[in-house]
Amino acid sequence: MHMPLHRGLLFAGTALGTYAIIQLLGSLTTHGRWYWRQWCSRRNQSAGLREVISGAGPLPLPFLGNSLYFTRVGFFRALYESCLKRQVTLLWFASSPLLVVSDANLVKQVLTSRIYEKPRYFGYRSRTVKAALELHQKAELMRERIELGSTPESEANVEDPSRAALLNLIDDSINLIAEDTERFFEMLVAGEFAGKDTYRHIQQFYVKLNCKVLFGLCLSDKEAARIAMAIEKAGDEFSKRMILPQRGLFAWTANVSYIWNTSVLLLFGQRILRHLRSSSHPWIHGWVGKVGRLRQLAKVLGLLMAATQTVPIAASWALISIGSHDKIRRKLVVEARRLLAEHSPEKHLADKADFDAVVTSETIAPASEFSLRHEKLKSNFLSDLFRKDSFIDATIRETLRLYPPFPIIQRQAQCDNFLGDVLVPAGAIVAVVPWLMHHHPAYWNHAEVFDPDRWTSDGSDAYRHGDAPSDYCYIPFGRGRRMCAGNPLAMIELKCLVLFAALREHDWCCVVETRGNRSIENSKIQFPSLTMRPPRFSLRNL
Repeated sequence: MHMPLHRGLLFAGTALGTYAIIQLLGSLTTHGRWYWRQWCSRRNQSAGLREVISGAGPLPLPFLGNSLYFTRVGFFRALYESCLKRQVTLLWFASSPLLVVSDANLVKQVLTSRIYEKPRYFGYRSRTVKAALELHQKAELMRERIELGSTPESEANVEDPSRAALLNLIDDSINLIAEDTERFFEMLVAGEFAGKDTYRHIQQFYVKLNCKVLFGLCLSDKEAARIAMAIEKAGDEFSKRMILPQRGLFAWTANVSYIWNTSVLLLFGQRILRHLRSSSHPWIHGWVGKVGRLRQLAKVLGLLMAATQTVPIAASWALISIGSHDKIRRKLVVEARRLLAEHSPEKHLADKADFDAVVTSETIAPASEFSLRHEKLKSNFLSDLFRKDSFIDATIRETLRLYPPFPIIQRQAQCDNFLGDVLVPAGAIVAVVPWLMHHHPAYWNHAEVFDPDRWTSDGSDAYRHGDAPSDYCYIPFGRGRRMCAGNPLAMIELKCLVLFAALREHDWCCVVETRGNRSIENSKIQFPSLTMRPPRFSLRNL
Protein backbone atom coordinates (compact mmCIF):
# COMPACT_ATOMS: atom_id res chain seq x y z
CA MET A 1 0.00 0.00 0.00
CA HIS A 2 1.53 3.30 -1.10
CA MET A 3 1.79 6.22 1.30
CA PRO A 4 -0.18 9.26 0.13
CA LEU A 5 1.90 12.17 -1.10
CA HIS A 6 0.81 14.57 1.62
CA ARG A 7 1.77 12.02 4.31
CA GLY A 8 5.20 11.59 2.74
CA LEU A 9 5.75 15.32 2.71
CA LEU A 10 4.54 15.56 6.31
CA PHE A 11 6.92 12.78 7.34
CA ALA A 12 9.88 14.44 5.57
CA GLY A 13 9.04 17.81 7.09
CA THR A 14 8.78 16.29 10.55
CA ALA A 15 12.12 14.54 10.15
CA LEU A 16 13.86 17.73 8.97
CA GLY A 17 12.25 19.75 11.75
CA THR A 18 13.34 17.22 14.38
CA TYR A 19 16.90 17.26 12.98
CA ALA A 20 16.95 21.06 13.04
CA ILE A 21 15.70 21.17 16.63
CA ILE A 22 18.31 18.64 17.72
CA GLN A 23 21.06 20.65 16.02
CA LEU A 24 19.75 23.88 17.51
CA LEU A 25 19.64 22.46 21.03
CA GLY A 26 23.10 20.94 20.61
CA SER A 27 24.47 24.25 19.41
CA LEU A 28 22.91 26.18 22.30
CA THR A 29 24.28 23.61 24.75
CA THR A 30 27.78 23.91 23.32
CA HIS A 31 27.70 27.70 23.41
CA GLY A 32 26.30 27.75 26.93
CA ARG A 33 28.85 25.27 28.26
CA TRP A 34 31.74 27.31 26.82
CA TYR A 35 30.57 30.63 28.26
CA TRP A 36 29.74 29.03 31.61
CA ARG A 37 33.28 27.59 31.93
CA GLN A 38 34.78 30.96 31.07
CA TRP A 39 32.61 32.67 33.67
CA CYS A 40 33.49 30.08 36.33
CA SER A 41 37.21 30.57 35.63
CA ARG A 42 36.84 34.33 36.24
CA ARG A 43 34.67 34.35 39.34
CA ASN A 44 37.52 35.69 41.44
CA GLN A 45 37.68 38.68 39.06
CA SER A 46 34.06 39.62 39.77
CA ALA A 47 33.19 39.36 36.08
CA GLY A 48 29.52 38.93 35.27
CA LEU A 49 28.27 36.36 32.79
CA ARG A 50 27.09 39.07 30.38
CA GLU A 51 30.52 40.73 30.56
CA VAL A 52 32.23 37.44 29.84
CA ILE A 53 30.01 36.74 26.83
CA SER A 54 30.34 40.21 25.33
CA GLY A 55 34.09 40.34 25.95
CA ALA A 56 34.84 36.96 24.37
CA GLY A 57 33.99 37.91 20.78
CA PRO A 58 31.08 38.44 18.37
CA LEU A 59 27.87 36.89 19.68
CA PRO A 60 27.17 33.66 17.73
CA LEU A 61 23.88 32.54 16.26
CA PRO A 62 22.57 29.10 17.19
CA PHE A 63 23.71 26.39 14.75
CA LEU A 64 25.38 28.96 12.43
CA GLY A 65 27.80 30.54 14.89
CA ASN A 66 29.59 33.52 13.31
CA SER A 67 29.51 32.00 9.81
CA LEU A 68 27.02 34.51 8.42
CA TYR A 69 29.15 37.36 9.77
CA PHE A 70 32.24 35.95 8.02
CA THR A 71 30.33 35.44 4.80
CA ARG A 72 28.77 38.91 4.84
CA VAL A 73 31.85 41.05 5.57
CA GLY A 74 34.68 38.71 4.62
CA PHE A 75 36.95 36.60 6.79
CA PHE A 76 39.88 39.01 7.26
CA ARG A 77 37.67 42.07 7.72
CA ALA A 78 35.73 40.21 10.41
CA LEU A 79 38.98 39.33 12.19
CA TYR A 80 40.29 42.88 11.88
CA GLU A 81 37.10 44.32 13.37
CA SER A 82 36.78 41.72 16.14
CA CYS A 83 40.25 40.68 17.27
CA LEU A 84 42.51 43.74 17.45
CA LYS A 85 41.12 44.96 20.79
CA ARG A 86 41.42 41.56 22.45
CA GLN A 87 44.37 39.32 23.17
CA VAL A 88 42.23 36.22 22.56
CA THR A 89 38.93 36.24 20.67
CA LEU A 90 36.36 33.45 20.66
CA LEU A 91 34.82 32.85 17.24
CA TRP A 92 32.39 30.15 16.15
CA PHE A 93 32.37 28.16 12.92
CA ALA A 94 28.85 26.75 13.21
CA SER A 95 29.00 24.97 16.60
CA SER A 96 32.80 24.63 16.64
CA PRO A 97 34.72 27.18 18.75
CA LEU A 98 37.95 28.77 17.52
CA LEU A 99 40.19 30.89 19.74
CA VAL A 100 42.10 33.50 17.70
CA VAL A 101 45.26 34.84 19.36
CA SER A 102 46.45 38.33 18.40
CA ASP A 103 48.96 39.17 21.16
CA ALA A 104 52.64 38.60 20.25
CA ASN A 105 53.55 37.07 23.62
CA LEU A 106 50.61 34.69 23.51
CA VAL A 107 51.41 33.82 19.88
CA LYS A 108 54.89 32.81 21.06
CA GLN A 109 53.34 30.68 23.79
CA VAL A 110 51.07 28.89 21.31
CA LEU A 111 53.77 28.25 18.69
CA THR A 112 56.54 27.15 21.06
CA SER A 113 54.85 25.46 24.00
CA ARG A 114 54.34 21.70 23.89
CA ILE A 115 50.89 22.25 25.37
CA TYR A 116 49.74 23.25 21.89
CA GLU A 117 50.30 20.75 19.08
CA LYS A 118 49.10 20.38 15.53
CA PRO A 119 45.61 18.86 15.31
CA ARG A 120 46.01 15.12 14.88
CA TYR A 121 44.55 14.46 11.48
CA PHE A 122 45.05 10.96 10.12
CA GLY A 123 48.36 11.71 8.39
CA TYR A 124 50.06 12.20 11.77
CA ARG A 125 48.74 9.39 13.93
CA SER A 126 51.33 6.68 13.36
CA ARG A 127 54.10 6.08 15.90
CA THR A 128 56.77 6.29 13.21
CA VAL A 129 55.67 9.71 12.02
CA LYS A 130 55.16 10.89 15.60
CA ALA A 131 58.75 9.90 16.43
CA ALA A 132 60.01 11.72 13.32
CA LEU A 133 58.08 14.84 14.31
CA GLU A 134 59.51 14.70 17.83
CA LEU A 135 63.01 14.52 16.35
CA HIS A 136 62.17 17.54 14.20
CA GLN A 137 60.93 19.39 17.29
CA LYS A 138 64.17 18.65 19.16
CA ALA A 139 66.21 19.91 16.21
CA GLU A 140 64.21 23.13 16.09
CA LEU A 141 64.61 23.60 19.85
CA MET A 142 68.36 23.02 19.49
CA ARG A 143 68.57 25.58 16.68
CA GLU A 144 66.74 28.20 18.76
CA ARG A 145 69.04 27.57 21.72
CA ILE A 146 72.09 27.91 19.51
CA GLU A 147 70.81 31.31 18.34
CA LEU A 148 70.33 32.32 21.97
CA GLY A 149 73.79 31.04 22.88
CA SER A 150 72.49 28.69 25.60
CA THR A 151 72.74 25.27 24.00
CA PRO A 152 74.32 22.52 26.06
CA GLU A 153 77.16 20.74 24.27
CA SER A 154 75.29 17.46 24.53
CA GLU A 155 72.47 18.89 22.41
CA ALA A 156 74.61 20.79 19.92
CA ASN A 157 75.30 17.69 17.85
CA VAL A 158 71.63 16.80 17.40
CA GLU A 159 70.52 17.25 13.79
CA ASP A 160 67.27 16.57 12.02
CA PRO A 161 68.28 14.29 9.12
CA SER A 162 65.11 15.09 7.20
CA ARG A 163 65.76 18.85 7.29
CA ALA A 164 69.46 18.37 6.48
CA ALA A 165 68.55 16.23 3.48
CA LEU A 166 66.11 18.90 2.29
CA LEU A 167 68.78 21.60 2.54
CA ASN A 168 71.17 19.42 0.54
CA LEU A 169 68.44 18.90 -2.05
CA ILE A 170 68.00 22.67 -2.31
CA ASP A 171 71.75 23.22 -2.76
CA ASP A 172 71.80 20.64 -5.54
CA SER A 173 68.78 22.23 -7.24
CA ILE A 174 69.80 25.91 -7.17
CA ASN A 175 70.95 26.02 -10.78
CA LEU A 176 67.88 24.12 -11.96
CA ILE A 177 65.53 26.50 -10.11
CA ALA A 178 67.36 29.59 -11.43
CA GLU A 179 67.49 28.44 -15.05
CA ASP A 180 63.83 27.37 -15.14
CA THR A 181 62.75 30.60 -13.45
CA GLU A 182 64.71 32.77 -15.89
CA ARG A 183 63.28 30.90 -18.86
CA PHE A 184 59.73 31.21 -17.49
CA PHE A 185 60.06 34.94 -16.75
CA GLU A 186 61.30 35.54 -20.29
CA MET A 187 58.15 33.81 -21.53
CA LEU A 188 56.02 36.04 -19.30
CA VAL A 189 57.46 39.32 -20.54
CA ALA A 190 57.56 38.10 -24.14
CA GLY A 191 53.77 38.18 -24.19
CA GLU A 192 53.20 34.44 -24.66
CA PHE A 193 50.38 34.64 -22.09
CA ALA A 194 48.96 37.98 -23.27
CA GLY A 195 45.31 38.46 -22.40
CA LYS A 196 45.38 35.64 -19.85
CA ASP A 197 45.52 35.59 -16.08
CA THR A 198 49.22 35.53 -15.23
CA TYR A 199 48.60 33.99 -11.81
CA ARG A 200 47.36 30.76 -13.38
CA HIS A 201 50.51 30.42 -15.46
CA ILE A 202 52.69 31.17 -12.44
CA GLN A 203 50.88 28.47 -10.50
CA GLN A 204 51.32 25.98 -13.34
CA PHE A 205 55.04 26.78 -13.52
CA TYR A 206 55.59 26.14 -9.83
CA VAL A 207 53.59 22.91 -9.98
CA LYS A 208 56.03 21.70 -12.65
CA LEU A 209 59.11 23.05 -10.87
CA ASN A 210 58.29 21.68 -7.41
CA CYS A 211 57.27 18.28 -8.72
CA LYS A 212 60.64 18.13 -10.46
CA VAL A 213 62.64 19.35 -7.46
CA LEU A 214 60.83 17.55 -4.64
CA PHE A 215 59.71 14.33 -6.31
CA GLY A 216 61.89 14.07 -9.42
CA LEU A 217 58.70 13.93 -11.50
CA CYS A 218 58.51 15.78 -14.83
CA LEU A 219 55.08 16.99 -15.95
CA SER A 220 53.85 18.28 -19.28
CA ASP A 221 52.26 21.73 -19.54
CA LYS A 222 48.83 20.14 -19.89
CA GLU A 223 49.28 17.98 -16.79
CA ALA A 224 50.59 20.91 -14.75
CA ALA A 225 47.60 23.04 -15.82
CA ARG A 226 45.15 20.31 -14.78
CA ILE A 227 46.78 19.78 -11.37
CA ALA A 228 47.10 23.52 -10.74
CA MET A 229 43.41 24.03 -11.52
CA ALA A 230 42.40 21.18 -9.20
CA ILE A 231 44.58 22.57 -6.38
CA GLU A 232 43.13 26.05 -6.74
CA LYS A 233 39.49 25.02 -6.94
CA ALA A 234 39.73 22.42 -4.15
CA GLY A 235 41.54 24.90 -1.90
CA ASP A 236 38.99 27.63 -2.60
CA GLU A 237 36.05 25.35 -1.83
CA PHE A 238 37.75 24.05 1.32
CA SER A 239 38.18 27.61 2.62
CA LYS A 240 34.49 28.35 1.97
CA ARG A 241 33.43 25.23 3.87
CA MET A 242 35.69 26.15 6.76
CA ILE A 243 33.80 29.43 7.19
CA LEU A 244 30.36 27.94 6.50
CA PRO A 245 30.34 24.19 7.30
CA GLN A 246 26.69 23.89 6.21
CA ARG A 247 27.65 24.84 2.64
CA GLY A 248 27.58 21.18 1.61
CA LEU A 249 23.85 21.01 2.39
CA PHE A 250 22.81 23.43 -0.35
CA ALA A 251 25.74 23.96 -2.78
CA TRP A 252 25.17 20.83 -4.87
CA THR A 253 27.16 21.91 -7.93
CA ALA A 254 30.03 22.92 -5.63
CA ASN A 255 29.86 19.46 -4.04
CA VAL A 256 30.29 17.79 -7.42
CA SER A 257 33.19 20.08 -8.33
CA TYR A 258 34.82 19.56 -4.94
CA ILE A 259 34.61 15.78 -5.22
CA TRP A 260 35.96 15.87 -8.79
CA ASN A 261 38.96 18.07 -7.98
CA THR A 262 39.74 16.10 -4.85
CA SER A 263 39.67 12.89 -6.91
CA VAL A 264 42.09 14.42 -9.43
CA LEU A 265 44.51 15.22 -6.61
CA LEU A 266 44.15 11.77 -5.04
CA LEU A 267 44.94 10.07 -8.34
CA PHE A 268 47.93 12.35 -8.86
CA GLY A 269 49.12 11.58 -5.32
CA GLN A 270 49.00 7.87 -6.15
CA ARG A 271 51.10 8.57 -9.23
CA ILE A 272 53.69 10.39 -7.11
CA LEU A 273 53.86 7.47 -4.67
CA ARG A 274 54.39 4.99 -7.49
CA HIS A 275 57.17 7.17 -8.84
CA LEU A 276 58.81 7.50 -5.41
CA ARG A 277 58.86 3.72 -4.92
CA SER A 278 60.98 3.36 -8.04
CA SER A 279 63.27 6.34 -7.37
CA SER A 280 65.82 7.41 -4.79
CA HIS A 281 64.80 10.61 -3.01
CA PRO A 282 66.26 10.41 0.53
CA TRP A 283 64.58 13.52 1.81
CA ILE A 284 61.06 12.64 0.72
CA HIS A 285 61.42 9.03 1.87
CA GLY A 286 62.64 10.18 5.29
CA TRP A 287 59.86 12.75 5.59
CA VAL A 288 57.02 10.41 4.58
CA GLY A 289 58.25 7.64 6.86
CA LYS A 290 57.30 3.98 7.02
CA VAL A 291 53.56 4.31 7.33
CA GLY A 292 50.56 2.92 5.52
CA ARG A 293 49.72 3.94 1.97
CA LEU A 294 46.77 6.07 3.02
CA ARG A 295 48.93 8.12 5.39
CA GLN A 296 51.70 8.34 2.79
CA LEU A 297 49.16 9.68 0.31
CA ALA A 298 47.92 12.25 2.84
CA LYS A 299 51.44 13.51 3.58
CA VAL A 300 52.49 13.67 -0.08
CA LEU A 301 49.33 15.58 -1.01
CA GLY A 302 49.83 17.94 1.92
CA LEU A 303 53.37 18.64 0.75
CA LEU A 304 52.20 19.14 -2.82
CA MET A 305 49.43 21.55 -1.79
CA ALA A 306 51.78 23.57 0.44
CA ALA A 307 54.54 23.81 -2.19
CA THR A 308 52.26 24.72 -5.09
CA GLN A 309 49.94 27.19 -3.34
CA THR A 310 52.19 29.34 -1.16
CA VAL A 311 54.95 30.21 -3.66
CA PRO A 312 52.65 31.15 -6.59
CA ILE A 313 50.60 33.42 -4.32
CA ALA A 314 53.70 35.15 -2.91
CA ALA A 315 55.34 35.37 -6.35
CA SER A 316 52.27 36.98 -7.90
CA TRP A 317 51.89 39.54 -5.12
CA ALA A 318 55.62 40.31 -5.34
CA LEU A 319 55.37 41.09 -9.06
CA ILE A 320 52.27 43.22 -8.52
CA SER A 321 53.85 45.13 -5.63
CA ILE A 322 57.16 45.70 -7.42
CA GLY A 323 55.38 46.80 -10.57
CA SER A 324 53.29 49.31 -8.60
CA HIS A 325 56.15 51.08 -6.78
CA ASP A 326 58.69 52.78 -9.04
CA LYS A 327 61.17 53.68 -6.31
CA ILE A 328 61.29 50.11 -5.05
CA ARG A 329 61.76 48.85 -8.60
CA ARG A 330 64.69 51.22 -9.01
CA LYS A 331 66.32 49.99 -5.81
CA LEU A 332 65.86 46.37 -6.84
CA VAL A 333 67.45 47.02 -10.23
CA VAL A 334 70.54 48.57 -8.72
CA GLU A 335 70.78 45.96 -5.96
CA ALA A 336 70.54 43.05 -8.41
CA ARG A 337 73.21 44.57 -10.66
CA ARG A 338 75.45 45.34 -7.70
CA LEU A 339 75.26 41.75 -6.48
CA LEU A 340 75.97 40.47 -9.97
CA ALA A 341 78.86 42.90 -10.41
CA GLU A 342 80.51 41.61 -7.25
CA HIS A 343 80.84 38.22 -8.96
CA SER A 344 81.84 39.44 -12.42
CA PRO A 345 85.13 40.84 -13.77
CA GLU A 346 83.60 44.28 -14.30
CA LYS A 347 82.85 46.04 -11.02
CA HIS A 348 79.73 48.21 -11.32
CA LEU A 349 78.00 49.74 -8.31
CA ALA A 350 79.90 47.52 -5.92
CA ASP A 351 79.64 49.79 -2.89
CA LYS A 352 76.73 51.38 -1.04
CA ALA A 353 77.65 54.95 -1.99
CA ASP A 354 77.21 54.14 -5.68
CA PHE A 355 74.02 52.28 -4.84
CA ASP A 356 72.44 55.26 -3.06
CA ALA A 357 73.58 57.67 -5.78
CA VAL A 358 72.05 55.68 -8.62
CA VAL A 359 68.78 55.06 -6.77
CA THR A 360 68.19 58.80 -6.49
CA SER A 361 69.20 59.54 -10.09
CA GLU A 362 66.81 59.84 -12.99
CA THR A 363 68.45 57.29 -15.28
CA ILE A 364 69.80 53.78 -14.91
CA ALA A 365 72.14 52.00 -17.27
CA PRO A 366 70.41 49.70 -19.77
CA ALA A 367 69.52 46.28 -18.41
CA SER A 368 71.42 44.61 -21.25
CA GLU A 369 74.71 45.70 -19.69
CA PHE A 370 73.95 43.59 -16.64
CA SER A 371 72.00 40.71 -18.16
CA LEU A 372 72.52 37.35 -16.48
CA ARG A 373 72.86 34.54 -18.97
CA HIS A 374 72.88 30.81 -18.35
CA GLU A 375 76.68 30.50 -18.57
CA LYS A 376 76.97 32.88 -15.59
CA LEU A 377 74.60 30.90 -13.41
CA LYS A 378 77.43 29.49 -11.33
CA SER A 379 76.79 27.74 -8.04
CA ASN A 380 79.14 30.03 -6.12
CA PHE A 381 77.25 33.18 -7.20
CA LEU A 382 73.79 31.74 -6.55
CA SER A 383 74.75 30.10 -3.26
CA ASP A 384 76.33 33.34 -2.05
CA LEU A 385 73.31 35.35 -3.17
CA PHE A 386 70.85 33.11 -1.36
CA ARG A 387 72.86 33.04 1.85
CA LYS A 388 73.17 36.80 2.30
CA ASP A 389 70.54 39.38 3.14
CA SER A 390 69.91 42.10 0.57
CA PHE A 391 67.18 44.45 -0.58
CA ILE A 392 65.80 41.51 -2.57
CA ASP A 393 65.21 39.66 0.72
CA ALA A 394 63.62 42.78 2.22
CA THR A 395 61.19 43.04 -0.72
CA ILE A 396 60.20 39.39 -0.38
CA ARG A 397 59.72 39.66 3.38
CA GLU A 398 57.56 42.75 2.93
CA THR A 399 55.46 40.92 0.34
CA LEU A 400 55.01 37.98 2.71
CA ARG A 401 54.09 40.40 5.48
CA LEU A 402 51.28 42.04 3.54
CA TYR A 403 50.12 38.88 1.76
CA PRO A 404 51.02 35.80 3.85
CA PRO A 405 50.11 32.65 1.90
CA PHE A 406 49.08 30.65 5.00
CA PRO A 407 45.69 31.99 6.16
CA ILE A 408 45.56 30.18 9.52
CA ILE A 409 48.00 28.30 11.74
CA GLN A 410 46.06 25.94 13.99
CA ARG A 411 47.08 24.27 17.23
CA GLN A 412 45.15 22.03 19.62
CA ALA A 413 45.40 22.31 23.40
CA GLN A 414 46.61 19.07 24.96
CA CYS A 415 45.34 20.02 28.43
CA ASP A 416 43.47 22.82 30.17
CA ASN A 417 45.49 26.02 30.00
CA PHE A 418 45.15 29.79 30.19
CA LEU A 419 46.02 32.24 27.43
CA GLY A 420 45.97 35.54 29.24
CA ASP A 421 42.76 35.43 31.24
CA VAL A 422 40.97 33.09 28.81
CA LEU A 423 40.55 29.44 29.74
CA VAL A 424 41.52 27.07 26.92
CA PRO A 425 40.00 23.63 27.58
CA ALA A 426 41.81 20.50 26.48
CA GLY A 427 41.06 19.70 22.86
CA ALA A 428 40.17 23.29 21.94
CA ILE A 429 41.51 24.65 18.65
CA VAL A 430 43.64 27.78 18.92
CA ALA A 431 44.41 29.78 15.78
CA VAL A 432 47.15 32.23 14.92
CA VAL A 433 46.34 34.31 11.83
CA PRO A 434 49.52 35.61 10.10
CA TRP A 435 47.60 38.26 8.11
CA LEU A 436 46.14 39.71 11.32
CA MET A 437 49.53 39.82 13.08
CA HIS A 438 51.18 41.34 10.00
CA HIS A 439 48.60 44.17 9.81
CA HIS A 440 48.34 44.87 13.53
CA PRO A 441 48.74 48.65 13.94
CA ALA A 442 50.15 48.21 17.44
CA TYR A 443 53.15 46.28 16.11
CA TRP A 444 53.99 47.84 12.72
CA ASN A 445 54.67 51.41 11.65
CA HIS A 446 52.27 52.26 8.82
CA ALA A 447 51.20 48.63 8.67
CA GLU A 448 49.36 48.97 5.33
CA VAL A 449 52.25 50.57 3.42
CA PHE A 450 54.48 48.40 1.22
CA ASP A 451 57.85 49.43 2.63
CA PRO A 452 60.80 47.01 2.25
CA ASP A 453 63.06 49.56 3.98
CA ARG A 454 61.55 48.53 7.31
CA TRP A 455 63.67 45.35 6.97
CA THR A 456 66.95 47.19 6.30
CA SER A 457 67.06 49.55 9.29
CA ASP A 458 70.06 49.71 11.62
CA GLY A 459 68.47 47.46 14.23
CA SER A 460 70.27 44.17 14.74
CA ASP A 461 67.02 42.17 14.44
CA ALA A 462 65.44 44.15 11.60
CA TYR A 463 66.08 41.33 9.12
CA ARG A 464 64.10 38.98 11.39
CA HIS A 465 60.99 41.02 12.19
CA GLY A 466 61.34 44.43 10.52
CA ASP A 467 60.20 47.33 12.68
CA ALA A 468 57.95 45.10 14.79
CA PRO A 469 58.98 44.44 18.41
CA SER A 470 59.09 40.62 18.23
CA ASP A 471 59.81 37.69 15.90
CA TYR A 472 56.28 36.50 16.60
CA CYS A 473 54.76 39.52 14.89
CA TYR A 474 56.10 38.15 11.57
CA ILE A 475 55.03 34.56 10.98
CA PRO A 476 54.44 33.87 7.25
CA PHE A 477 55.80 30.32 7.71
CA GLY A 478 55.07 29.99 11.40
CA ARG A 479 57.68 30.01 14.15
CA GLY A 480 59.04 27.69 16.76
CA ARG A 481 59.10 23.91 16.72
CA ARG A 482 56.66 23.50 13.85
CA MET A 483 57.92 26.19 11.50
CA CYS A 484 57.35 25.23 7.86
CA ALA A 485 60.26 23.03 6.71
CA GLY A 486 59.85 24.26 3.14
CA ASN A 487 60.71 27.85 4.06
CA PRO A 488 64.26 27.73 2.52
CA LEU A 489 62.95 26.31 -0.76
CA ALA A 490 60.20 28.93 -1.00
CA MET A 491 62.64 31.76 -0.32
CA ILE A 492 65.08 30.55 -2.98
CA GLU A 493 62.34 30.27 -5.60
CA LEU A 494 61.07 33.76 -4.75
CA LYS A 495 64.59 35.22 -4.79
CA CYS A 496 65.17 33.81 -8.27
CA LEU A 497 61.98 35.38 -9.57
CA VAL A 498 62.65 38.81 -8.02
CA LEU A 499 66.28 38.71 -9.21
CA PHE A 500 65.34 38.15 -12.85
CA ALA A 501 62.49 40.64 -12.59
CA ALA A 502 65.00 43.24 -11.39
CA LEU A 503 67.53 42.45 -14.12
CA ARG A 504 64.78 42.86 -16.73
CA GLU A 505 63.38 46.06 -15.15
CA HIS A 506 63.26 48.05 -18.39
CA ASP A 507 61.68 45.20 -20.38
CA TRP A 508 58.34 44.70 -18.62
CA CYS A 509 55.50 46.32 -16.76
CA CYS A 510 52.67 44.95 -14.62
CA VAL A 511 49.04 45.74 -15.43
CA VAL A 512 46.51 44.98 -12.68
CA GLU A 513 42.80 44.79 -13.36
CA THR A 514 41.33 46.76 -10.44
CA ARG A 515 37.71 47.03 -9.38
CA GLY A 516 36.31 50.50 -9.24
CA ASN A 517 38.84 53.00 -7.92
CA ARG A 518 40.83 50.44 -5.96
CA SER A 519 44.59 50.78 -6.38
CA ILE A 520 47.35 48.51 -5.18
CA GLU A 521 49.36 51.61 -4.21
CA ASN A 522 46.65 52.79 -1.82
CA SER A 523 47.91 52.74 1.76
CA LYS A 524 44.41 52.06 3.12
CA ILE A 525 43.82 48.58 4.40
CA GLN A 526 42.74 45.99 1.85
CA PHE A 527 40.99 42.77 2.77
CA PRO A 528 41.93 39.92 0.43
CA SER A 529 40.04 36.67 0.06
CA LEU A 530 40.75 33.84 2.47
CA THR A 531 42.85 32.07 -0.16
CA MET A 532 44.92 35.29 -0.65
CA ARG A 533 44.48 34.96 -4.41
CA PRO A 534 45.79 38.08 -6.18
CA PRO A 535 43.64 40.13 -8.58
CA ARG A 536 43.83 39.37 -12.27
CA PHE A 537 47.03 40.85 -13.70
CA SER A 538 49.38 40.48 -16.62
CA LEU A 539 52.99 41.29 -17.50
CA ARG A 540 53.70 43.17 -20.70
CA ASN A 541 56.90 43.75 -22.64
CA LEU A 542 57.89 47.38 -23.12
